Amino acid sequence: MARRMLATLSREAGLFTAHEMTEALDPNYDSELARTLMVECERLLDAE
Repeated sequence: MARRMLATLSREAGLFTAHEMTEALDPNYDSELARTLMVECERLLDAE
């Protein structure tokens, strides 16, 4: 997933995504991007 993101995101989008992922560690932070990433991670784990 990280390699796919690296290949498709611009530098600015990558920085924003990394920031969102860091902020999402706070349970009080609400982010659509963080929820989307979590769903994708769950899907990838289920596929293994």
